[in-house]
Amino acid sequence: MMIDDFNGDNFDHSGLGFVGGGFMGAGQTGARPIQTRPVPAATPKWGAQWKKATAETYNRAFSLSTHGSSYSYRDCYLDLDTTYKDSCAACHKDSGSGEARLFPKLAGSALVHSDDPTTLAHVVLNGARAVATDGAPTSPAMSSFDWRLNDAQVAAVLTYIRTSWGNAAPPVVASAVADRRSSLATTP
Repeated sequence: MMIDDFNGDNFDHSGLGFVGGGFMGAGQTGARPIQTRPVPAATPKWGAQWKKATAETYNRAFSLSTHGSSYSYRDCYLDLDTTYKDSCAACHKDSGSGEARLFPKLAGSALVHSDDPTTLAHVVLNGARAVATDGAPTSPAMSSFDWRLNDAQVAAVLTYIRTSWGNAAPPVVASAVADRRSSLATTP
């Protein structure tokens, strides 16, 4: 039996006072050979005594297991933040360096470092388009992600961006993203 309802992305954590989650499980096994047949600790690994102990304990033991959340550390977000990898890295690169004259760099960006993440949240939710110039006549654009990412995902990716590649801005909370999303919805 497995209760996986408490796992990280299976429900909305906002307002509950914690993040992450985990699972709890209990199981009984007796059909797997040798490896998972529980017998008393002093029982030999094979032979007549093992067979006798197996017969006595078969289907009389079960295991309990739990698993808690594993959180990323400040220096190892890149391998752990799949939202950034899936949604941002193709243009802004794994290193946050962007692509000259096409996609802005996120590493060291003043917008990323701002104490107020409202504008950054606006760009992720609503997208943005650069002004066409003689040097960059294609007028590169970033598509909106409001349809694809929920508030918690936007907050997580913004926090990742704001704390990676030497950036050291405060984290972003989902409620701030929700407020920005709400104001965008009511703006004509």
